Amino acid sequence: MKFKGFLLALVAGAFCLSFSGCGLGFKSWLDKSEGYEPEPITKDAQDGDAAAQRKLGIILASRQHYAAAYAWFDIAAGQGDADAKKLRSKVSDLMTPEQIEEGKRLSVEYKERYSE
Repeated sequence: MKFKGFLLALVAGAFCLSFSGCGLGFKSWLDKSEGYEPEPITKDAQDGDAAAQRKLGIILASRQHYAAAYAWFDIAAGQGDADAKKLRSKVSDLMTPEQIEEGKRLSVEYKERYSE
């Protein structure tokens, strides 16, 4: 299971290094992800910032919280974030059908909870 997390982190890192939309480099997020509570990112994601939603998805995926990561990628992709759409596809490759359904359910739940 750790290999899958590493593989996703590697894929997500490649996307962040390839696309300038990731803001801070993926490596800086990975360095902080262990034991790091991303409160500012979480708040910005909840407030509708697509880049923060994508970054939160990357953090969650690196911790193997695939359903929650899928949800945040889905929300960001729904706002037109092309990188999030690609990352949603990549994380879904690591998920079971049940996890994908849970990610979709969480996406709807988060949209309802955090939309104004």
